[in-house]
Parts: sequence; C-alpha cells; structure tokens
Amino acid sequence: MSSSVKNPTSFRRFALSALPEFWMFQLLASLFLFPLSRLMWRFVRALTAKSGALTSSNYLRFLASWRAPVLLVLLFLLVMLYLLFELLAPIFLCNALLSGKQLRYRTALLDGLRSLRKFASPRGLLFLFYLAVLTPLTGVGFHISLTKKLYIPNFISEVIDTTPLYFLLYLLLMAVLSWLGYRMLFFLHAAILESRTPGAAFRRSSELVTSNRLRIAKELLPLLLFLAFIRLLAQGLFKLLPALVLIAREEKLLQGAATLTTGADLLLSAESRAELLYRFAAAFAVLLGNYLLSMVSLLCSSFFLLRFTRLFLILAREQAPEEQPLPKSPRSTLLLAAMGGSLFFTALLSFVLSFLYAPLFAREQHTKLIAHRTGGYLAPENSVAGIVAAENTGAYGSETDVQRTSDGYYVINHDDNFKRLAGVNRTPQSMTFLEVRGLTLTDPHFPAEPYPVATLSDLLDACRGKEKLFIELKGVTADKKMADDVVRIVREKNMVSEVVIISLSYRVINYVETHYPEFDTGVLFFAGVGNLPKLNCDILLLEEESVSNARIAEAHAAGKQIGVWTVNDGNGLSRFLDSEVDYIITDDIRLAKETEQDLLSRTPYEVFEDRLGNFWDFMFF
Repeated sequence: MSSSVKNPTSFRRFALSALPEFWMFQLLASLFLFPLSRLMWRFVRALTAKSGALTSSNYLRFLASWRAPVLLVLLFLLVMLYLLFELLAPIFLCNALLSGKQLRYRTALLDGLRSLRKFASPRGLLFLFYLAVLTPLTGVGFHISLTKKLYIPNFISEVIDTTPLYFLLYLLLMAVLSWLGYRMLFFLHAAILESRTPGAAFRRSSELVTSNRLRIAKELLPLLLFLAFIRLLAQGLFKLLPALVLIAREEKLLQGAATLTTGADLLLSAESRAELLYRFAAAFAVLLGNYLLSMVSLLCSSFFLLRFTRLFLILAREQAPEEQPLPKSPRSTLLLAAMGGSLFFTALLSFVLSFLYAPLFAREQHTKLIAHRTGGYLAPENSVAGIVAAENTGAYGSETDVQRTSDGYYVINHDDNFKRLAGVNRTPQSMTFLEVRGLTLTDPHFPAEPYPVATLSDLLDACRGKEKLFIELKGVTADKKMADDVVRIVREKNMVSEVVIISLSYRVINYVETHYPEFDTGVLFFAGVGNLPKLNCDILLLEEESVSNARIAEAHAAGKQIGVWTVNDGNGLSRFLDSEVDYIITDDIRLAKETEQDLLSRTPYEVFEDRLGNFWDFMFF
C-alpha cells in the first residue's frame, strides 16, 4: 500500500518524513567531504614542502612562486565541492520536495554539478569569494562549512575596537557587505532554478528583494523566530534538563568512589558501581544530547531552506506553487534503522568511556601562563611593574616587545609609535635613546601610574631568576642586526635559558634558530597551512582560533611546543587549559588562575561536556 504526506512545508510533517532523507544526505556528504579535505591538506603539504608550511609569517616568498596559483586552484575546487554538497544539491532536493517528487541524491548532485559551470566566470568567482570569505564575516546569506569559522583575528579586532576611525570604517564596510548580502538573498536560487548567469542572477535577486521587502520580512521573520524557539527548546530538553538531573545526583554518587579510577575498581562495591553508572549516564547524556541538538540544527536549517525555496518560487512565479504530496521514501525503513544504529553506537561508546574515564580524561594541567605585554591587566603594559605583578600572581613568564632606536639601543614598545601611550606620533627608530627615555607613558587602564619607557636590559634584570621572558622582535627594525644584538645582550647577562626569542617574521626566527641554536625560539602567526612543525623554531605560537587538537598532537609528535595568543575570555582559557597546549599568552592572569582551579574541581559530567561537546562535528557541518 502506498502512502503520502501532504503539505511538505508543515514543520511537523517535514520532521517526520523528510528529515531522515536530509540526515542521510548529510551523512553521505560528510563521508565524501571529510576525506577529500584531508587529501587536499596533503596536497598543501606537498606544495609547501620546501619551507614546511605557508603562514602569515612567511607568505611573501610563497606568493612569488608557482605554488601559489596551484594552491588557489585547489582551494577553488574545494569551495566548489562544498558549494555543491551543502547548498546546490540541497536546493534541488527542496525543489523536488515541493514538486512532490522522490528525493534522489544522485539527481540532485548531477543537477548541482551541471550548475557549477555557471560559477567558472569572473562574476561567478566574485560570488564564490563573497560566499566563502565575506558571508562568514557578515552573517548575511547562505554559507559553507569550509569557511564558517573565518574571522577577523583578535589582535586586529582589538585595534578596530579601540580606534574610533577604524571602528567607523569597519561598521561602514559591514553595512555595505550586509546590504550586498541582502540584495543577493535569491542569487543561488535564481542561478540554478532559473538557469541564469551570475550577472543575471544578481539582477534577478535584486529585483525580487527590492519589490518584495514587506513580503520577505513577513515570511522570514516569523519563521526565524519559530526556528530559534525550537533550538532553544532543544537546548533545554537535551542539554539543560539532563545536566540538572545529573548534577542533583552527582554529589552523592561521587562521595563513595572518589578514589577509584579504573573500570575494574568500579565493580568492587555498590558505591563504585553507582559511580560507573553515573559515568555512563554522564557520557550518554552528553553524547546523545549533542547528537540530538545537531539533529535539531539540521532539521531547522533544512526546513528553512525548504521554506526559503518555496518563497523564491512564489515571488518568481507571482503565485504560490500547488502543494504536492510527498511520496513515501522506498528507503524509509533503512533510514530509520541507520538513525537508530547511531543511537546504539552512542550508548555503546558511552559504556566504553565510563570504564576508560581515568586513562582517557584524567589529565594533569601543565600549560604555562605567559603575561601579555609583561603584566597584562595587572600593571601598565610593557613595564617593569608588569613583570613583578605577573610573577607575584603565579605566571610562568612574561611577553614583551622590543624595538631599536635610531642610535642602536633597544627599548620596549608594542605599537609602531608612541602616540597611544605618550601622545608623541613618532616611531622608536626615528628617535634617539635619550629622546625615548625622556618620554612619560600612561596606560589608559592605569592613568594614575605614569612610567618611563623600559629597556630590554631593565626587563631582563627584573626577570632574572623569577620568570621566563618571551622577547618579541618587533616592527620594521626586526632584522638580523636586532637578532644579533638581542642575543649579545642576553648572553652578557648570562640569561640564555631564561628567555625565548619570538617574532612575526619567520625569516628572523629562522636566522636565530640557525645561528644561535642554544636559544629557544618561537614563530608568531595567525594563519597557517601545511606541515607547520617543519618550521625552523622550537615553539609554534598560534592565534587562538588557529589551534586545534590535531595541530597540537602534530607539533608534539615532531618535538615542537605549541603556544596560543592572546586568550582573554573564560571560554578560551578553559578550552586551552584543558588541552595539551604548552603556553597560553593572556592579559588576564587572575582569570586564568581561577579557571585552572575550576577545571580541577569538575565532575565527570562537566569533563565529558568539555571534551565530547564537539564529537559529532565530523558529521554535522
């Protein structure tokens, strides 16, 4: 007997009938794209084999070589494939659903593949650039998971936020890009469902948006609010409620088994069996909860795409399409069995994790805290007082910035000039040492504590025997001469083992590591691809969004250390203190020390939540 479901744009009926199809397509897409992405990174490694990696510290030489265009072609192909699997094929699936046709993955992929040819043109490339690079920054329009984490590095955003002119220009740029994204709302649908060229699709989208503003707002705003409510409800049911239940029981369960570690120990007494059951429940609640939240996210995004596609068809045809019943999928039993199998896998994995909790998750914190600009928020930046305050608060070391004066002395300053701290719009290299020493600095966070410009020798003397000094060779004077001079100064003070020489310039660090191997060195960069551990240095210092567990493990396997900068919020500090990162550069040493204590007092449920919260990322984009 055949059966059908009427009105596929009903949320309930879509969830019951179409969600398994979209879930299976998502699974197939992830099984294809994940290994493909890995293969692509292997190609990148091969392309960067000469230098080891392409990073923000050594990109100029790479861009001048034949490898740069090859890398761009690889990235272009990867963006096209993600576009195919994550947007084009799903739009064709939604169109088939609205037409009452069977959902056929192969047909949707072939239709999407044929439509990809439209983007192999100058205007098509501009759209791909907007989709991959600008949409993640504005949040307006459809995007692909490949670049969804693209962001403005924190050290740049901090400059924007603290400089009124830059902030206004940034707001203006975001407003223009958001307006452009709004005008391009229907670009993809017009390009593939109406077979238009990129230029014609943009004009068509602009026309539809301009002439239907109220209709679009009336359709989409209630839909977005409804889906936001569904997500919030799912958070409460699948995350908050299980957490409350487990937290209510955990104190009693943990008392009788606080000293037990292994699965065998947990079977010796009633109290330990209760602890084992608690660990199983905690792992299962976290894994299942995050899985169901990912399912709800997939449901909401797929349903939104369906309703958005329907809205486009209404506006384009100037009449509502006739609602067609959705034929029952011939593979519905298989789909439900596969979804049920994922639940069984979750339960089995939770059982294993409950036995292996101690060897897998028990970890002694070894991450060392480095105070940014000598003391971070504890004292005026790049001051001797900062060194003292960081040491008193328990920091392992301090980071500072050295620049050269016009007469060859080495002074401490972060910016290119002294305008922000001294009101003097001159650079260190344009001033003599006496002129620099005559300045009085005032940190805006410590206006009552004016102080002189410190020298490298001042900070070395303050650090001696107390903490490690990370010396960043900074600015336009960061060259081989600076490297030679800093090495000489440190040697004269017999403090080689108490410093680390770092820089944004890989050329300079490579020189120090090659000619002065007894010194610890580190390369600072905010973006990098390829075999990063092959870089000639001891420590890889990455901007916080560039750090992953895979990169940490890769660096350690190669005998390198990993540092992360500049981590100032509680979530970031918790994430990295709970990882294998070797160094964290932060302004907030006090918050970091408090976070360390909070991590040590976590319950198994909280540990599972921290460690397994992203377990399903490989499947749900």
